[in-house]
Amino acid sequence: MLLATPVTWAAAAVPPEITGAHQRLSARLAPPVRAWVSQQAVIARQAPPEAAATLTSNAARQRFRGQPLTPQLIDTLVFLVLYESAEIEALPTRAPAAARRGPSSERTSMQLQSMMDRRSKTVALLSNLMKKISTTQDALVQNLK
Repeated sequence: MLLATPVTWAAAAVPPEITGAHQRLSARLAPPVRAWVSQQAVIARQAPPEAAATLTSNAARQRFRGQPLTPQLIDTLVFLVLYESAEIEALPTRAPAAARRGPSSERTSMQLQSMMDRRSKTVALLSNLMKKISTTQDALVQNLK
């Protein structure tokens, strides 16, 4: 079946405050840590979104064992990994030709929908992590006063 107009898919947009936080944090990373974040993003991409944060947190504890890791620092590393994972999952805005015609179009559409749902969950996780990091920072500031 051929569609008269191309199908447009809209992936969840990453909010600008999350993108800005990622840019600020990643600019301060040492090259080995940046490489670790990129590597973990590929691994996190393969895990279910609900498990990606836990897997990344455990990997950070293992990778940086012996170094003083605060819960906020672990959350920051998880945030960086999940952000890059979401970027890996960025979808094209137009569906491929196979989604517009042919016998496998329903399967392709389901795969694209699944990818979009996964990316939306990852963006929601990022937002929750940003709130958690912000709350922790606010609590630290209040304790200093």
